[in-house]
Amino acid sequence: MNKLVLAFLLTLSFNSSINAQQYAIIDRKLKQPLQYANTITDEQLNKGYFAIEKKNIEPIILKLDSLRKRLREVARETYDQTSWDIGTTRLTVKVIKFPVADRLNIGLATNTGDGYNKEFYIVDGKLTNNDNARYLAKLIKYIRQ
Repeated sequence: MNKLVLAFLLTLSFNSSINAQQYAIIDRKLKQPLQYANTITDEQLNKGYFAIEKKNIEPIILKLDSLRKRLREVARETYDQTSWDIGTTRLTVKVIKFPVADRLNIGLATNTGDGYNKEFYIVDGKLTNNDNARYLAKLIKYIRQ
């Protein structure tokens, strides 16, 4: 009986520690699996990982998906730059004017306690909008895994 109670308590403790993990750790190259952690270390950030708060994953995905759809359109933007704060992550969009359609630079930055200094440039205006839309779709799929 004592072994059963101990096993139950260990299982309960393990499950609550998994649920308590506060950050999703993203491999910028999208090669390593998405990880979850309670804290963000400089070592992780310096090795090419990027962190977002777990509770803000869905709002970030929704915003990235709307930008992905926008990239599929041949469009002119009415702004030069805009940004949204989603928890401790800031999503920034900068417009690059091209003759036929505007292109976008899109970056994420996470405040790790000393300002928005850990950036992840996810869309490069030097690439075509279709290429960038495909990359955003891949990033969204990776985060949702």
